[in-house]
Amino acid sequence: MSSAAALLLLLVLPLASQGVQVHVEAEPDPEKTPSHFEGHIDNPKYWTQTGPAAGDPKLQDLAGRRFQIHRPGEFSILRIPNEKKHHGDLLEIRADVQPNMIGDPCLLFIKKITIGGSWFGGNSWKVRAQGAPGNDNEFFGIRWDKKKHEGHWRNFANMTGWEEVLHKDEKSGRVTTVKSVIGRREGRAQDIKGPYEHRFLIGVGMEGQKEKKTVIDIWQAKPGRQYVNIKVEHLSSLKRLWGVGSHDIEGLLGVDSHNGTEVRDECKDGPEHVKASELLGVSGGMSRASAHWA
Repeated sequence: MSSAAALLLLLVLPLASQGVQVHVEAEPDPEKTPSHFEGHIDNPKYWTQTGPAAGDPKLQDLAGRRFQIHRPGEFSILRIPNEKKHHGDLLEIRADVQPNMIGDPCLLFIKKITIGGSWFGGNSWKVRAQGAPGNDNEFFGIRWDKKKHEGHWRNFANMTGWEEVLHKDEKSGRVTTVKSVIGRREGRAQDIKGPYEHRFLIGVGMEGQKEKKTVIDIWQAKPGRQYVNIKVEHLSSLKRLWGVGSHDIEGLLGVDSHNGTEVRDECKDGPEHVKASELLGVSGGMSRASAHWA
């Protein structure tokens, strides 16, 4: 066993001991991990070793581990603790995982993402799926909450085409921005092959930064889908700017995954269980979340 594979095995033990079903790539390549994960996400065979192959949010962390969330609730999927003050977090991203209002309760989806932490001066941002619980207006949107003040939901449809500043830290020069785009990725809105993805791209970096910023990409796979996906990219930018290494990143998508969940008895695979392909057809797809260092 190579040293890299041995390290990954050690990282998996905390997850496995708490019931999260995990599949470990023998030698995950940081440069290929994003495209490999996205390319296989809809293939049931890719997930047969980790439990039911549909519905449950599919996750891949910085180490290349693949696993699923099998119980509803709110999960800390990525966090950077404030080690100097020994309390609070510099950055935390949480995902609210729930079933659809109508349908199989074993099919779980990411309904809302919350981003906060001291880096943002006590502010937080929420992105919700279309038709998420409490979403009376039935739109995919974002909300900015200040300290002790709840903001208003803003419709994605009214925000496309420009980038705006969400927060600027005058002392450090750190800037958080958001841009809403239609298409598979920024700059290719006119080259759409497949679903018309609606995306909120939240960038974290320095003002005037020329290199790639850390990007929190939250998207709705297709208008009408009642769930969101999230991908955090270019986390290596945090190390160059503020000395945050991959070992400092915790949560389900980091190196420390302590919020494990077990498959509910009523949701385990069995002869009577509907085939994964049929479940995918009914639900319209699946939620996923991933984090990438490069």
